[in-house]
Amino acid sequence: MKRNIIIILLFLVAAFVVAFCFYGNEKSKIYKTYSTDDLSFDSNQALLEKSNSEYDVYFENLTGDVIVSGKKDSKTKLSSVNSLKEYSKFVYDNNKNNYFSDLMESEDKSYFYHTYQNKEDNVFYVRTFFENDISYFIIDFACQVSERKEYEKEFLKWANSIKIFNS
Repeated sequence: MKRNIIIILLFLVAAFVVAFCFYGNEKSKIYKTYSTDDLSFDSNQALLEKSNSEYDVYFENLTGDVIVSGKKDSKTKLSSVNSLKEYSKFVYDNNKNNYFSDLMESEDKSYFYHTYQNKEDNVFYVRTFFENDISYFIIDFACQVSERKEYEKEFLKWANSIKIFNS
């Protein structure tokens, strides 16, 4: 009898280990929608919205090694800019010494890659641009440069899922 209980317990432990490993592998394929008053986007990371005085939108994953941040600019304050493409070019041209890629544009999206190094971190960014009726938005997806290969394609997927709301 005691032997049967041990065998059953070992079987249950093995089943839990297999189930946990399977769930862990599948979890990264599950996307969740994150929303603020201004936008929503889909991500396969568990993200927490945080307050950050430098940004209008700020999310971090649980370990703090992936960040989604965003700022918005009022269209009325940028009278010389008349379209999203002009806005993205304006931002790019005023900061291009900091970027290592050209501004890439498709029909409805503009983005580029850049890195930033401070005393502690060397950070890789995918910077994207969006708009609604009253504002332009810069949305950055960031991770350590050493994790670029792991996140670059995911960041582009997340960017393609962004929906900007009219306020």
